[in-house]
Amino acid sequence: MSSPFGDSSNSSSSPEDEDEEEEDVAPQADAGMEEETVRLLPLPAAAEAPKVGARLADFAPHWQNLLGECRASRTLRDGVGLVFHRHPTLTRSRIGFSTRNSSSELQSAVDALMEKGAVERVDIEHSLGFYSRLFLVPKKTGELRPVIDLSSLNRHMVIPHFKMETQSSVRHAIRDLEWTVSIDIRDAYLHVPMNRSVRRYLRFVVNKCTYQFVCLPFGLATSPREFTKLLRPVVQFLRERGVKLHVYLDDWLIRADSPSQALLHAQMTIRLLQHLGWIINFQKSELEPTQQFHFIGRHFDTVAFTVAPLPKMRLKVQSVLDHWQAAPFVSARDLHRLLGVLVFMSNLTHRGRLRLRPIQWWARDAWCQRTGNWSDRIHVPRWILHQVAWWASPAVLQGMPLSRPETELTLFTDASNSGWGAQLGSHSSLGLWSSTLQSRHINILELQAVLNAVRAFLPSLRSRAVRLMCDNATAIAYIRNEGGTRSFKLTQLAIRLLRLCDRWGITLVPVHLPGIRNVQADALSRLGQSLPTEWTILPERLQPVFFPCGEHRCWTCLPRLRTTDSRSSCQRSRIPGRWRPTRCPSLGRGGGFSTPSLRSR
Repeated sequence: MSSPFGDSSNSSSSPEDEDEEEEDVAPQADAGMEEETVRLLPLPAAAEAPKVGARLADFAPHWQNLLGECRASRTLRDGVGLVFHRHPTLTRSRIGFSTRNSSSELQSAVDALMEKGAVERVDIEHSLGFYSRLFLVPKKTGELRPVIDLSSLNRHMVIPHFKMETQSSVRHAIRDLEWTVSIDIRDAYLHVPMNRSVRRYLRFVVNKCTYQFVCLPFGLATSPREFTKLLRPVVQFLRERGVKLHVYLDDWLIRADSPSQALLHAQMTIRLLQHLGWIINFQKSELEPTQQFHFIGRHFDTVAFTVAPLPKMRLKVQSVLDHWQAAPFVSARDLHRLLGVLVFMSNLTHRGRLRLRPIQWWARDAWCQRTGNWSDRIHVPRWILHQVAWWASPAVLQGMPLSRPETELTLFTDASNSGWGAQLGSHSSLGLWSSTLQSRHINILELQAVLNAVRAFLPSLRSRAVRLMCDNATAIAYIRNEGGTRSFKLTQLAIRLLRLCDRWGITLVPVHLPGIRNVQADALSRLGQSLPTEWTILPERLQPVFFPCGEHRCWTCLPRLRTTDSRSSCQRSRIPGRWRPTRCPSLGRGGGFSTPSLRSR
C-alpha cells in the first residue's frame, strides 16, 4: 500500500514506516521551498471524477494500515449504525410526501444522487422500511441540495453529546500575523457508508419509485457526531506532525507562521486526505496563503487581529429591512430568522448583544411559541425598524479583537441582604441597602453591588482593564452576555453598568469566584449589620478616604482583612470593634461624598 506522503515500494508498510517516510519527505520539501518545489495536487478531470457515495468503505484498508484498529477504521469497515431508544414502526407500503418542489426537480436531484452513488433504488416490493420526505434547499451557488427530512426518525434515536470545533476555540487559538490556507471536502457526508441493516430506515419515494441512502445523509441527528468522530484520528495524526489544524465538518483551516510552511502543511494534508479516500473540492478551497480569511461564517484578520461578520450578513439584514419597511406585517418565522442572524452577528460586534436586547425583549412580548403559530402575522413598530437599521450599517463590520485584554487591576465584589462590599487592592468600600433594595432578589443585589463598586473606585478604574471577581454566577452571566432575556431588571442594571464603563473607558473582564474564596468582599458586605457577625476586620493601616456613595449609606477604609466562618479555610480571628455609619448629606440626590466614622478598640 502506498504512503500518503510519497511512493513506497513495500505495499505492506506499517504505520511506523509511514511516519518515518513522512519525516524524510518534510525536510526535503522545506529545503526547496524557495524554489517552489511544494506543489498542490492538480484537480482531477471531470471525466475521471469518481463516485463519492460510501466511497470510504473501499479505503478501509488504508485507514487500518495508517491508524491501526480504532473506531474510525471499524466504522468504515462495518458502516455507520443507528441506536434507538424506541424502534420506529416499519411499513410495507410506500409512503409519499408532498413538497413545494416539483416532480421534475426532485427527479433531477435523485438522478444526481444516483450518479454519485449516494442512493440506491429498492426494487423489492412490500419490504419493510421507514419512509421520510425528501426536499430541496438552495445552496450558496444557486443550486439545489437534496435533504431528507428525518425529524420523525430522530425522535426515536439516541443522540449522544459530543464536542466539535467552535468559533470561540478558533478565536483563542489564532496568533498574531499567522498565515492560513483552507481545504474543503466535496460532498463530505456522502463519503461515509451506512450499515446495510439500517439503510431501510432512510427510504423516500419520488415519482412512485422507492430509494434509500447508502451513505450518511443530511438531516440525520447523529451525522455531525459520526463525521466528527471519524475525522478525529486523522486530525490527531496531522497535529502530531506539527500541522496546526482546525476542522469544522468539511471545512479545514491550517495555520502556519510563514507562507512556505502553510503551503507545505497544505500539501501534507491534501495528500493524506486523498490517500484515505476523500475528494477535495479545489474550487472552494483557498490554497493561497493569506492573513485575511473566512472560516465558519466569520472574517478573520491576523494583521489587525480582529474577527468580524461577513459583508453578506449585513446585506442580508438590509434586504430584510427593506422588505419590512414596505410591509411592516411579518410572519413569526421571518422574525425569528432575522433574530438568528442578529444573534450570530452580535457575538462579533462591540456591544452587539447590548444593542440586540431591545429587539429581543420586544419579540418576546410580541409572540410566544407556546401559544402562537409560526405563520402568525406580527406588526413591526417603527422604533424596531430603527434598531434593525443599525445592523445594516457598515459599523457592524468593524469587528472585535481576537484576544482578551490583559487585566491591570482586580476588583472583588459581594452583596448580602443588608449591604455590599468591594475590594480593590488595599482599598475597600462598602454600604448599606435602602429599605427598598433590601427586599430585592440577591441576584439584583449582587449586580447592584458591582455597579456601586465601579462608581466607588471610578478614578482608579478609569481607562483600565479590570478583572471583576464575583461569586454570583447570574450577575457574571448578565455582565458577560451584556444583559439577558429573562430578567428585565437585571438587564437594566447590566446596561447601566456597561454604559458607565464605556463612558470612562473601563474594560470589565468578569470572572466567577466561588464564595468560599471571596473572603474580603463578603466580609465587607456584612460589616453594616447591627448584630455581631462571624466576619471581623483587623484595624491595621486604617486611613480615611472618600468615595462617591450614590444613594446608599457607606463606609470606606483601607483594611487588611482576615476572616473566616464555617465555610472558609482561613484561620478564625475575632477582634472587637464598632462601626458608626455616617449618613451621606447627598442621600437621594445621587452625588457628593461621605466621610467614614470608625471607632476601634
